[in-house]
Amino acid sequence: MAKLHLGTPRGWRPLLFLFALLFVGWSTEATCLAGGGPENVLLVVNPLRMDSMTIANHYVALRQIPANNLFYLPWEGQTEKVTVDEFRARILTPILDEIKQRRLRHVDTIVYSAGYPFSVDITADLAGPVTNFTGPLGSLTGLTYLAPLVMRRDAAYIYSPNNTRSNYYESTRTLDFSIAPEWIGPGKPIEAGGRRYYLSVMLGYTDGRGNRLDEIISYLQRSALADGTRPSGTVYLMKNGDIRSQTRDPLFPHVLAALESEDVACKILEGTLPSSRKDVMGAVVGRATFDWDKSLCTIRPGAICEHLTSFGGDLRKSAGQTPFTEHLRHGAAGSSGTVTEPLAIPEKFPRPWIQVHYARGATLAEAFYQSVASPYQLLIAGDPLCRPWARIPRISLDGLAAGDVVHDVVRIAPTADKAVPVSEFRLFVDGQWIGACAAGGAFELDTKKLSDGYHEIRVVGLEASMIRSQGRLILPIQVANLGQSIQASVHASNHPGRVNVWVESPGAKSVYIFHNRRPVGRVFGERGVVAVDAQTCGRGPVTLSAIALENEGSEAARVYAQPIHCTMPETFDVQFTPRAIP
Repeated sequence: MAKLHLGTPRGWRPLLFLFALLFVGWSTEATCLAGGGPENVLLVVNPLRMDSMTIANHYVALRQIPANNLFYLPWEGQTEKVTVDEFRARILTPILDEIKQRRLRHVDTIVYSAGYPFSVDITADLAGPVTNFTGPLGSLTGLTYLAPLVMRRDAAYIYSPNNTRSNYYESTRTLDFSIAPEWIGPGKPIEAGGRRYYLSVMLGYTDGRGNRLDEIISYLQRSALADGTRPSGTVYLMKNGDIRSQTRDPLFPHVLAALESEDVACKILEGTLPSSRKDVMGAVVGRATFDWDKSLCTIRPGAICEHLTSFGGDLRKSAGQTPFTEHLRHGAAGSSGTVTEPLAIPEKFPRPWIQVHYARGATLAEAFYQSVASPYQLLIAGDPLCRPWARIPRISLDGLAAGDVVHDVVRIAPTADKAVPVSEFRLFVDGQWIGACAAGGAFELDTKKLSDGYHEIRVVGLEASMIRSQGRLILPIQVANLGQSIQASVHASNHPGRVNVWVESPGAKSVYIFHNRRPVGRVFGERGVVAVDAQTCGRGPVTLSAIALENEGSEAARVYAQPIHCTMPETFDVQFTPRAIP
């Protein structure tokens, strides 16, 4: 994959104050969090790779990830393996620092686009020599989940027979991931004094034995459409004489009973894969090799399909055994595999209860991490937010409508449809946490703390259950307290893969153009045109925004234009609108 030597232009990083200071005077510290939605995701993107940016563009559009939740982290190294020290210094530390600097305490899910190493050499953290139990490698997603331990070089993140470390793992009960921010024992959340974890999933991997770019976009699109559909497919638990099956199949009868109690069809079958089934809504497989094409099966949108084997997550071209990416290639929403020989240690793999957690309404990421006790070698890929069986609240507002021009203090009174009761509402402005209220409450939004121009209001409702599925209403508004204005539009260019952005803001000294949080151009004065290239933004659906300043500096008055949605570069479509999600 060709690498693009691009990134945030030198000297432009200070401009991020334009996002950090969208509003002032509010506390943005969240005291009680909830996973399962785009506001809780930090999406990590490699700006040196076109595929990474393109996958991220599609995922942002599909899931409406706030622009403030994208972090462009350059990676020029190899994408097979990195040392744990380099992983800490060049990947984990920048990510955790960025979460802190942006005041995104509500983020509890770290998602990687393509272009990062899938495995981490952990030998430097071992107290002694590599053993069969520990292995030499951890995975990108597993060690990100365990970030606080990894950052402290605490070997508790590494499996040992006597290691009873605390985490989100819970064998049968299903919980929302962040029902509390910390954990003191298996499935035991508390408010403080335990351990903090980050759910972590890779959207896709395009090198080695990974998936093609179009395959990744396809399964992400399919999984987004599956949300809340309560599909009628069947979960297949595959049983055979292989140790890879025998490690987990004693739990099959219990899983079958639990799924049937949730009105989800389940079958225990003999063999490697089901045969000629067109309703595969999940598969638990135990075999080193398999072939979905020969099975004549159809995997339904939103399905979790995974197999227990030694090298299912080893995505090097030279590796043996069938990689988990074959499940994704055939339409699964998510899958996983270990990046090195794990032995047949059940704690290193998802228990079959993953399908039960999923069927009860958990997101894909929640279902995975709630079913695996020691995930440090497990690489997980797919759509972390997919939730086919979730009961999704439908939110409405009194006091505010899409496109309203507002000033001074606005009262926002959220309500939810009675079909899915809500226990709590949360208010976000431009992706930033503002506050929470109980059902029946209301928010008072002081717009004088916002700059003039466009802002995005999100009200998120949490289902009144232990799973707390999220529903949301997203409203664009225009703030008009100071009389400032800005106009922006996009026009086709004579150059393939490029668009021209025209901006005008009376009285402005300069206008900056951003793709998400990345500056991509500047106009000196009140009006002008900036050419934006796909080499800078990636292909597919792209959102551009313009911010005008009266003068330079963090205290300058500024005004925000309504974002521009376009598609780059294969076709040009200024009417593109990201799909609304509930």
